[in-house]
Amino acid sequence: MTDRTAPPSLRRRFSFWFERMMARGAGPLIALLALVTLLLIIFCAVVVIIGGIQNPDGSRGFIEAGWSSLMRTFDPGTMGGDSGWSLRGVSLIATLGGLFIVSALIGVITTGLDGRLQDLRRGRGAVALSGHTLILGWSSAVEAIITELAEANSNQRKSAVVVLADFPKEAMDDALATASKINKGMITVTRTGETANIENLRAVGVETAKSVIVVSSEQSEDADPDAVRTSLAVLNATNFKGHVVVELKRHTLAETLRAVSNGRALAVTGPHVIAQVTAEVCRYHGMSEVYQDLFDFDGDEIYFHREPGLVGRSFGDAVQSFETSSILGIRAADGAIRLAPAVDTVIADGDLLIAISEDDDTIVLAPGTKPAAIKSEKWRETTTATPILLLGWNHLALPLLAQLDRRLPEGSQIMVCDTEPPDASLQLKRCKLQVLQGDPQDHHTLQKLVHERAYHTIAVLSGRARSVADDDSRNLLTLLSLRQILDEPNCPSADAFILTELRNAANVQIAGGSDSDNFIVSDRLVAQLMSQLSENSELMSVFNSLFDATQVELSVVPLDRLGIGAACTVRDVVVAGLARGMLVLGMVVDSKVIVNAAKSLPVSDPTAAAAIVLRQP
Repeated sequence: MTDRTAPPSLRRRFSFWFERMMARGAGPLIALLALVTLLLIIFCAVVVIIGGIQNPDGSRGFIEAGWSSLMRTFDPGTMGGDSGWSLRGVSLIATLGGLFIVSALIGVITTGLDGRLQDLRRGRGAVALSGHTLILGWSSAVEAIITELAEANSNQRKSAVVVLADFPKEAMDDALATASKINKGMITVTRTGETANIENLRAVGVETAKSVIVVSSEQSEDADPDAVRTSLAVLNATNFKGHVVVELKRHTLAETLRAVSNGRALAVTGPHVIAQVTAEVCRYHGMSEVYQDLFDFDGDEIYFHREPGLVGRSFGDAVQSFETSSILGIRAADGAIRLAPAVDTVIADGDLLIAISEDDDTIVLAPGTKPAAIKSEKWRETTTATPILLLGWNHLALPLLAQLDRRLPEGSQIMVCDTEPPDASLQLKRCKLQVLQGDPQDHHTLQKLVHERAYHTIAVLSGRARSVADDDSRNLLTLLSLRQILDEPNCPSADAFILTELRNAANVQIAGGSDSDNFIVSDRLVAQLMSQLSENSELMSVFNSLFDATQVELSVVPLDRLGIGAACTVRDVVVAGLARGMLVLGMVVDSKVIVNAAKSLPVSDPTAAAAIVLRQP
C-alpha cells in the first residue's frame, strides 16, 4: 500500500493564489482591491438593512446604505456626524476597511508607476513608430550609422531611428547624444533586449520599419552567428517586407546568407570592404577621399536616373551630356549593372544611368552641349614594381595582402612588421612578401626600416586587440614618428605617403595635416556603406561591382598619360579618358581631390593634376 500525499490545505492554496496575484502586477491588484471594496460596501449595507439602522439623514434602503458606506470607506471624516452606536459601529468597520483599501491602492499605484519608470529607464517600452530605421545590435559603428542617417534625412520633416541591443540603455543614450544633435528633427530611441527575440522585434516596430540594419557586436570574438540569427528572425518570423542590411566578418557566410534569403539580406563583409579600399588607397594617393565622398551623405552620392532624351544614343554621348554629374554606368531594364561599359554601348529604353551627383534633382542635361566624337587611343599599363610597408597586423591584414597581390604590379615588394607578424612561410602569388618581427611604435625600428629602401606607401594598421582609444593612440604615435623620419636628410622614402588606419574619426583632427597623409577610418567606412544600403538597397549591386577588381578598377592617372600637356578643362580630360576606355569621375588638382568635378572647371597646370578614373581591367 502506497502512502498518498495529503492535498495542500486551504490556507496554503489561498496563500499560493494570492502570491500569484501579487506577481501579476498592478492591474490585477487594483481589480482585487475594487472587489474587496465592493464586498465591504455590500456587507455594511446588509448589516444596516438587517439591523434596521437609520442613515444620518433619516433615509432607508439598500442603495442609500451602500452609498453611505462607500463615503465612509473613502473619507474617514464622514462618520463624524453619526449618532447611535449601531450606526457608529458599522461606520467604523467601513472606515477601517477603507483605510486599508486606500493605503493598499496608493501603494499599488506607486509601485506600478515606479516599475513602469524603471522599465522605461532600462529600455523595455514599446515603440509606436512607422517608416523608421531599425538598428539591431550595438558596436562603435552605430554612432557613425546614426550620424550618416541624420545627414541623409536632414531635408525631411520627420524621421526616426530605433536601436535595439542587449546593451544598457543609459550607455547607448550617452554614446548617441552627439549624433542626435546633427539633426534635431530626427527622433532617436534606444531599447534594451535580445535582438533575435520576436516579441522584442515587434515591440520596436520591425514590421512598420522602413529598413533594418544588423550590426556585428564587438563584445563577441565571433559575432557572425548572432548577426545571422537576428537577420533570419526579422526575415522569417516577422512580416517585415524590406531588405535587411547585415554586417558580417566572413565573406563565405555573407554569400550563403544572401542566397538563403533570396537576396533580401544585404550582407556587408567589413574586413573584405576595408581590405579592398585600403589596397586601392595604398596604390593611389587621394583614393581615401574618393571613397569617403562616395559612401557618405555629405556631398555627392550615387543615384539611378532615367533620361529619355538619351535613349538610342551612345554611352560616350551620355557621359559628356551632363555638366555637374558624372556617369559611371548603366542599370539595364532587367536590373543588370554595367559599370564603365564600352563607349559605343547604346542606351536602350528602360535603362537607367548610374550617376554621381550632389542630389537627384541636379542630374540634368547641360543645354547646348555637343558631344565630341571619340577616337580610340591605346592605353599602356604601367608595370613598375611598387614597394609597400605594412606596420601592424590584424584580422584585416590577410584580406589586404590578397587584394594587394591582385592589384599591384607583378614583382612588387610588401614588407610586414609587427610584434606578432604572420608566419614567414606565408607567400603571395604575384608579389614578394617579407616578414619582420619588431615593434611599430619603436622609433629606432621605424627609422631602420624606412632608411633601408624607398617605399611607395607606408600603411599603419590598427592592432584591434585593445580599445578604440588605445589602438588609435598607438597608431597616432607611429604616424608622428614616421613624419619625423621621412623629413630626415637623405631618407630614401621621403616621397612615400602614409596611410593610417584609425577607428574613431575624431582622432583624424588630432593627427594634424600633412600632404603625405591618408586616413582610413575603418569603422566609419563600413557604417557609411551600411547607411547607404539602408536608404537604397539597389546600390548593393553597384558597390559589389565597384569592389570587384575583376570587373572595374578605380585609379588615379596623371594627365600626361592621357595625352594632355597644355591647359584644358575637365571636359577635355573626360573626352581623353573615353578615348582610352576610362570614365573620369573626378580630378586631383594641386593635391586636392575633387569628386564629380564640373566639366567646365579649368585645369591650368596639367603637370600638377591627375584624373580619377573608372575602367575595366
